[in-house]
Amino acid sequence: MQLDLDKLEIVLDGVRERICQANRNDTLLSLLDGLGWGDLLPFAPEDGFYSHPAGQIVVLGASEVKKDKLLGIAKSLGISKDRVELCLDYDELVRYDYRKLQYAPHYRLVLVGPMPHKTTGSGDFSSAISAMQQPGSGYPKVEKLLAGNELKITKTSFSGALQKLLDEGFLKAG
Repeated sequence: MQLDLDKLEIVLDGVRERICQANRNDTLLSLLDGLGWGDLLPFAPEDGFYSHPAGQIVVLGASEVKKDKLLGIAKSLGISKDRVELCLDYDELVRYDYRKLQYAPHYRLVLVGPMPHKTTGSGDFSSAISAMQQPGSGYPKVEKLLAGNELKITKTSFSGALQKLLDEGFLKAG
């Protein structure tokens, strides 16, 4: 059944009112999830970090896989290479200022591989990874790239992580 514009307006007004009411009652997330519309929220509500599913993806960690291969994998999954920031050199990682990712809503995800324990911006934490994973720390989602139980950036770990997050709706292609 297709509604004419007048009837559709009545339905849209009712939907808008119910969404506003759910927001006031603090049940909006539950309502949207129940409708299968959780992807409409431009942030990960469980951690309080506001970002958009089409935001930047940062890959941090020493890697044998070349940058162009990783960018090609992202492209094959529908993710623009312009959204992917790579820091794959161990020496660069020591100087990388992780604090630039904090409270920066244009960053959506940090994929991490092997990296030095002491780095710029890790503060009192044992590593930058543990600093970024602290609840309420203001960092984007951190996902470890693993080969077995070892932190390792491989074509498989990289593509697997991206595909999983795309399938979950955490990331959007584009």
